[in-house]
Amino acid sequence: MKGSGGRGVPDIFKNRLFWWGFVPIFTLLLLDYLALRYPSSVPRIAESMPDFKRWTLPVTTKIPILRNVPDVWCLNTQTIYFTIVGLAFFVSSEVSLTLGLAPILLAIFGSFYFLGTGTALQSSSIVTSRAGAYVGFAIMLFYTGRHYYLGVLARAIGLKRMKNDDGEAGEHDWGDDVSVLAARVLILAFIGFTIVLSWMCQSWVIAIFYSLLLMILYMVISRIVCESGIPFVQCNWEPAPILLKILGPAAMGPKAMTFSLWSTGILAQDPRESLMPYVATGIKLSEDAGLKLKRVFTVIVVSVVVAMVVAFLSSTYSLYNYKSTLDGWAAVHIPQLYLNQAAINMSAMDAVGVLEASEAATPLQRLKMIDGAPLDTRYFFYGAVAVLVCTMLRFRFTKFPLHPVLFLMVGTYPISGTWGSFLLGWFIKTLVVKFGGGGVYNKMKPLFVGVIVGELVMVGLTLFIDFFYFFRVGTPVPVKYIIMPG
Repeated sequence: MKGSGGRGVPDIFKNRLFWWGFVPIFTLLLLDYLALRYPSSVPRIAESMPDFKRWTLPVTTKIPILRNVPDVWCLNTQTIYFTIVGLAFFVSSEVSLTLGLAPILLAIFGSFYFLGTGTALQSSSIVTSRAGAYVGFAIMLFYTGRHYYLGVLARAIGLKRMKNDDGEAGEHDWGDDVSVLAARVLILAFIGFTIVLSWMCQSWVIAIFYSLLLMILYMVISRIVCESGIPFVQCNWEPAPILLKILGPAAMGPKAMTFSLWSTGILAQDPRESLMPYVATGIKLSEDAGLKLKRVFTVIVVSVVVAMVVAFLSSTYSLYNYKSTLDGWAAVHIPQLYLNQAAINMSAMDAVGVLEASEAATPLQRLKMIDGAPLDTRYFFYGAVAVLVCTMLRFRFTKFPLHPVLFLMVGTYPISGTWGSFLLGWFIKTLVVKFGGGGVYNKMKPLFVGVIVGELVMVGLTLFIDFFYFFRVGTPVPVKYIIMPG
């Protein structure tokens, strides 16, 4: 079999560089784990040598102005994740550099903002601008792939020919049959979701806006995962609160506002583990392996349907037969958070005398009541423009060093915890390419595959030990060893 070293063993395991990357990382992590489990028998590595994973610097203490910038706590401390270092070696250099510099650029921008305005940059403003950045990134994706998407859409709705840009009829890149089938499923699912949401919200306008933002959120998350290699993504913005900031509560209406906020807690509160990036990665692996994508598509659809049925039945059974509030965050805090927001906004509408008028108005009539927060609206616009401008600079100047992912990830917990690893991976890759060239870079790939596998195998080993301990003893392990962020 091509790509195998005989007897089903992949060639990568016969490469010495792979083991030079795997063995040291796995050994260091194993010793660190054993020292945590058996402190009296195994000494910590950090006691005899510098800590190889964690470092702390009092940056915000030495530079007091940074205390006026939100979300830059990560400049004080950082943990090196070898998987992220390895991924940064493989992904685009501009992506790894951008993710590595994200907190530093935020600190610089926030400092100049404070010096120029005399007020601190608010975390809520960063969140709103990030939502705008997602919309801007989606616009950029649709624009750059417009010919392909139009061709697939044309086939999906039954058209066979379209006019070219010069006005003449001609053939477009219609896409393969699987893409057309997926487009039809997307169209039907979007229409069905919007209809159900419209019936529940009693506002088809808000249902359309909400559905579009939700689709953009998960689509861009998938793009970030596929392009940056970061294991998990938190967008830290939700469709309903953003609509509330831009449109105002009266324009949404009390029913639509309440239901959309409540559903946000279910559909978009913390999408760090999203299905769509896994599906995108699986499809790419299937395509590289030469599998028939139509069969893969069928398997995916059937799997999702079965999973939804099983999840509904098991969740309903668990909630009615066991305590539903064991997870206080999900069962108590999150519902209260969004319902309290709805109550606060309805009280505000009642105080200014627009509650009854908003409730009695039709969805289109409520659009005349748009009264969003001007500052939040501006930041939403700034985020979208920043992504589009950065994209145009990348298209215009081939050596432009930054990627638009900066505006999608800055200020989020995932990048705050991994920026040091991305920067280290970028630095190593830069040195290899500069002094060794492309040939040496390709030869070094097995080494970093070994680095990634070494950490991931240790993750799997600790999970297996934790499961085995629980089933053997009946209680969780006495110590918790965390390797990966999340």
